[in-house]
Amino acid sequence: MYWSGFWELSIRQSPVCPCSRREFGPRIRSWSTFNEPGVFAFSGYVFASFPPGKFLATQLAGLVVKHMLIAHDKAYHLIKSLPGAS
Repeated sequence: MYWSGFWELSIRQSPVCPCSRREFGPRIRSWSTFNEPGVFAFSGYVFASFPPGKFLATQLAGLVVKHMLIAHDKAYHLIKSLPGAS
């Protein structure tokens, strides 16, 4: 698997979430799917201060945020399917 920076929709298929919830689910009370997605998208695709260092790629930044939201939705539902999740 290679890192596409969330501009490709295939990034949603990452096996990390199912593995993490299977291994750590019973011991974790609070889950977070992403840390500061807006900062990630705008710093990497508008301001070029974070990788991938794209400057004023606003349409790409929007696509990145959209794909991150889709991935968040999938992760949310996986996490909520844990036994005992509410």
